[in-house]
Amino acid sequence: MGTSSPAPVRAKAASATSKRGRTSLSPVALAQAVIQAASAVPGVASVRSRGAGLAATYGPHARVAGVAIAHPTPNQLAIELHIIVSLADISPPASGSAQGAAAQGGQDMPVLLDIASQVRGAVYKAMRRHGERPITVDVCIDDLQ
Repeated sequence: MGTSSPAPVRAKAASATSKRGRTSLSPVALAQAVIQAASAVPGVASVRSRGAGLAATYGPHARVAGVAIAHPTPNQLAIELHIIVSLADISPPASGSAQGAAAQGGQDMPVLLDIASQVRGAVYKAMRRHGERPITVDVCIDDLQ
């Protein structure tokens, strides 16, 4: 009774340590970590949402566009991420033969799926570093640039 556990050490003002020892970042800090992870993936031109359905995370005096952080239940985390893919990274190289163009043309969809998969993996990895285990990471390709 005379001893008490030490107060949790905060790495940032936006984080705290839970009873289970997990780091719980603010939604804005989580969204910023998601953007950083996704932006590092080759082929991602930017993270932002286009169109009427603007995905964003809001906090005190802050707004992070392109990432929606949701908690379907108090102990669950779901992430919706909107990316813009670099057209240069998915365009086939210039080829003089029709056969080369036809062979490359069939790869557009797998390339986009591969980029989305790499982004999803990078986000899961970044969230694990912060002690979070999202139940879903939905990657939406909003545009090509």
